[in-house]
Amino acid sequence: METENVENNAANELSTNVNKPHKIPPIVLRRIADYQILLKRINTIQKNKCLAKESGEFVKLFVDTPEEVLKLTKYLEEQELEFYCVADRTARPVKVVIRGLGKETNKEDIKTELKELKFEVEKVNQLRQIKTKEPLPLFQVHLARTPNVNEIYKVDNLLYHIATVVKYENKSVRQCFKCQTWQHSADKCHLKPKCVVCAGAHESKNCPNKTATSEEQKLPVKCANCGDSTQPVTKAALNIRKWTVKLK
Repeated sequence: METENVENNAANELSTNVNKPHKIPPIVLRRIADYQILLKRINTIQKNKCLAKESGEFVKLFVDTPEEVLKLTKYLEEQELEFYCVADRTARPVKVVIRGLGKETNKEDIKTELKELKFEVEKVNQLRQIKTKEPLPLFQVHLARTPNVNEIYKVDNLLYHIATVVKYENKSVRQCFKCQTWQHSADKCHLKPKCVVCAGAHESKNCPNKTATSEEQKLPVKCANCGDSTQPVTKAALNIRKWTVKLK
């Protein structure tokens, strides 16, 4: 009964979101000294209707249409300003978890069968234990927001197994792998890069520590957000609350 309620709630929530008036997410600009002049220029010279809301060291810029988002982001890029875009929820896939299949189940077989059921599958991942990395009998599926996507919660068997489909719940705060701040992803980020390992002004994948041949060559490890080198991982986690509050 509890599982059935979870499925119904997930389907109802998705249906409600689809029927809500569409709201364009803001473009979040790193504050500059004369951003009011920039705001006036956007509205009067660029003819791009835009309203601003201050948010700590950032300024949220609101426009009315996806076309205005593209126009404004292009202009901000041309001005070489730092900003990021909050992902549009309607563009994100629907994420569900399938329970009841064996952990040896082939992900491609799941994808094929769901496609035969007329679902548009973008990706299938097998979930793993956090510490041991052992595969679990749980499969996360990304589905495109097609008109029939709610029907996924009615699927009760798959690959000759009794199966249950529930909404995927991710309680962690999204962190950008490029700048290490919060609530956006790297593909939408135009902020300066910062390394999660040493807090240097480069992307984490280019950290010199990865190619260092000795401990002496390695840069000190520290938190990319607060600079603390004593407990970088813990400090980074604690700073989630601070950054989240700033961005509200």
